[in-house]
Amino acid sequence: MTSFPHAALWLFALGRGCSSPPPDAVSVEKEPFHRPVFTNSEVQVLDVVIPPKRSTLFHSHVHDLLGLTIASAPSKNQVQGQEESLETADPVGEVWYEPFPTASTHRVENLGTTPIHYVVFQLLGKAPDSDANASAWPTSAAGKVVFANARARVVRIDLAPGEESTDHEHPTGSGLLLLTGGRLVEDAGRARQLPEPGFVRWRDSSPHHTLRNAGDTPVQVFEFEIRN
Repeated sequence: MTSFPHAALWLFALGRGCSSPPPDAVSVEKEPFHRPVFTNSEVQVLDVVIPPKRSTLFHSHVHDLLGLTIASAPSKNQVQGQEESLETADPVGEVWYEPFPTASTHRVENLGTTPIHYVVFQLLGKAPDSDANASAWPTSAAGKVVFANARARVVRIDLAPGEESTDHEHPTGSGLLLLTGGRLVEDAGRARQLPEPGFVRWRDSSPHHTLRNAGDTPVQVFEFEIRN
């Protein structure tokens, strides 16, 4: 089991309760700074942006989470019914996983002068009993595996300007994220200009494909493979 990064420990704190939000809290997808950008039967993708000097509502997490840190800042976290705690900014590019066997309710205040930005996958399927099958993922030749357990794997692909990834496939549904903006070509198609970092698209288990950096600056691509 990969140890949880600092971000997961405050943004999705381990306050335990019932499986539905308390009366004075909202579900995470209804919290204004947690914007749903994609949903199917396997995942819900949330674009989490907390502006400087702003606070979220109390909100409840029920599903296990897998996320990417895009931007961070010092913060204040409060698990419902507990004292507030101060947290330092977290590493950009960190991939993290947070399980929720029971619900967690908290709120976060951004104490910094820049936004806090995360892309978060809520894993909607039933969680496995253990991580015993974490090694069952096929070898990935496309990039560096930065996270893997029985339920999900994340592969980071670093592409210099003009560089193309190796031809590869995904045995499960997968989400594509960019840590920086840029111009990306998928499957030898048209270049897509992606000026902002974040979620690009979801694709079902797919045949072989490639990714090419069509811009003039390096890009970091993260492929989130989800097994439910």
